[in-house]
Amino acid sequence: MTGTLALATVVVAIGLWALGQDFSTFISVEAVLRSLGLLSAMLAGNLLALTLYMMARIPWIEKTWSRKAIIQTHRVLGFTTFGLIVTHLLLIIPPSQDNPLLSIALWGTIIMLIVVVTSIRIKRGKKHYQSWHRTHLSAYIGIALAIPHMVLIGQDLANPVARVYWLLLFGLGFASCFVYRLVLPRLRKQSRA
Repeated sequence: MTGTLALATVVVAIGLWALGQDFSTFISVEAVLRSLGLLSAMLAGNLLALTLYMMARIPWIEKTWSRKAIIQTHRVLGFTTFGLIVTHLLLIIPPSQDNPLLSIALWGTIIMLIVVVTSIRIKRGKKHYQSWHRTHLSAYIGIALAIPHMVLIGQDLANPVARVYWLLLFGLGFASCFVYRLVLPRLRKQSRA
């Protein structure tokens, strides 16, 4: 069931991208590359949200998948997401565009790059778990910094339905992380004391 839901979100992301496209303008290489840049952004955003859900330790997801499978899938999603973000940057960002939201999103991308590089180093066993964990917590900040540019200036999100969809997808993802990773563990710890 969780795999089906995840695939459904990917289909929705592609559908929202397609709805936002004017395919009659695909007469130039620039228009096609720009559209592919938008698609890579939509897919990256979708995978970022799925990553939030996977690492939130939501009970029904953990019952469906083993912890090892979740971690392995999280790793693949993380690297794939970052590749899509880089693709987005290379295909869509005009160098002359000066928008504060893009600067904020760039900082989010830099934070996510640090997480990716750290993850590669962790695989080689060069960092302790605590360092890895702190670095990964900063990924939440990177994701949060990227969302405003998606929702406020993303042309494919001019559609109110698309905007609500993305806000709900990320909002519920962050809320799940907050509840299942912070609130409930603390409550369990207090009840044991």
